[in-house]
This record gives sequence, structure tokens and C-alpha cells, in this order.
Amino acid sequence: MYDDKDFDTVTDVQVEEIPTKMLDDKLTEVIRLKARYDAAKETSSGYHKEFQQAQMDLITLMDRAGKSRWEVDGVGGYTKYDELKWRVPSDLQEKDKFLSFLASEKVSNLLGQTKKDIFLAYTSVHSATMNKLCNELKSLASEKGEDLEIPGVALPKAEPKLRSVAKRTNK
Repeated sequence: MYDDKDFDTVTDVQVEEIPTKMLDDKLTEVIRLKARYDAAKETSSGYHKEFQQAQMDLITLMDRAGKSRWEVDGVGGYTKYDELKWRVPSDLQEKDKFLSFLASEKVSNLLGQTKKDIFLAYTSVHSATMNKLCNELKSLASEKGEDLEIPGVALPKAEPKLRSVAKRTNK
């Protein structure tokens, strides 16, 4: 039904004869463990939701009772506090405004740091976003027959990964 040409082959390793059963058994193990992992993750996610709801309920009860701290002897306790959560700007104009503020004399004076040090310390690139950009740039450069070195970024390392394929049955 399928020829070897239908599948990518690994060419940079020494190939040896591996019994089909050994490959079948390992693949079956990976699929079984993935299913077990997914089920545990789902269970954990459910517990986490319950935990978060219980925390919110406790905060509500503490607020209603006018308490900022509550303890039970032999069990433990919690102290309620407020934490400010700032949203990262997602709109390009808002990002521009924030980065301009970050580069301002006011921020530099408040932190006692140079604008460059502040920029390097408080701005970042998400690794998945950077990898997507670098791969796209590498592909575009290759199409033009050019080499591409990205300053400050080490050469990429290929990591072997597995991609699940649909379950099929032989007829």
C-alpha cells in the first residue's frame, strides 16, 4: 500500500536492520504513554480548576468576614493580598507607545539605568516567535541563494521530533 518513498528517511545516521516487531512495540508504547499522559493532564487540569475556584471562594469569604489572613491550627493558612497585573500591549500602536515610554528619560531616571540597558532587560522575543521568524528568513535567503547569519543568535540545532499520523487499518 505504501512505498518507502512515501516517507522521509533519516540520512545522517548509520542505518541498521531493526526487527519490525521492535519498531511496532516501541510505537505502541509511545502511543499508549501519550494517551496516559493526556489523561493525566486532563485530570490535573480539572484539579487545578477546582483549586482555583476554591481559592476564589476563600477570598470571597475572607472579604465578607473582613479578614486578610485566616489559619486553621494543624492545617495551615492563607494571607490575602492584591497583585497588580499589567497586560502586555498587543496592538502595534500600543506597543510603540509602551516602547517609547520604556526608552524615555523618566524611566531611565527612575531606574537609574541607561536606556539601552533598560531596553535589553525589559524587552524580549518569545522563543516560538523568534524561531518562526528565523526559519522564514533562512528560507527566504535560501530561495535567493544567499547564506544567512543572524547576529546574536547561535546557529540552530536540529532536534528530532515525532508527528502523530492518523490511525489506519490494513484491509
